[in-house]
Amino acid sequence: MEPQQYYAYNQTREAFLSLNVTIVDQAGEPFWAALSQSQLKSCESIWLSGVTTGGEMAYHCPCDRIYLNKKLQVVALQESAIAFPDKTEVDSFASVLMLPMHAIFSSQTQEGDQILIGTIEDIGAILDGAVCSTRAPEQ
Repeated sequence: MEPQQYYAYNQTREAFLSLNVTIVDQAGEPFWAALSQSQLKSCESIWLSGVTTGGEMAYHCPCDRIYLNKKLQVVALQESAIAFPDKTEVDSFASVLMLPMHAIFSSQTQEGDQILIGTIEDIGAILDGAVCSTRAPEQ
């Protein structure tokens, strides 16, 4: 069975951030170890949940990062970041959406924006103009 595909959509700006999001529920998953040795491809994104400080992991390839609260609202942004910030740079977040470089700029994402993350099968609701609910990662 093929893994579930997810999208990330900025509802405030009406812009897709990614159509290929992989959800990682905890930094300790084996997937993370393999990923930390590589670089995000231009079409790949990762949604990390269960991470509340930058010191919990290291990812040394440049990517854009959107820090989200529990309601999936943007609380902080980092464009073309190489290392995670320490806790003093980003006060409080529930998850991190890691995107290819320049995704923040091209989507004009800003603090306070509402992000939607859902399955590709549900994308029709966005394209039809329906309001979708935000989803928390499946536990």
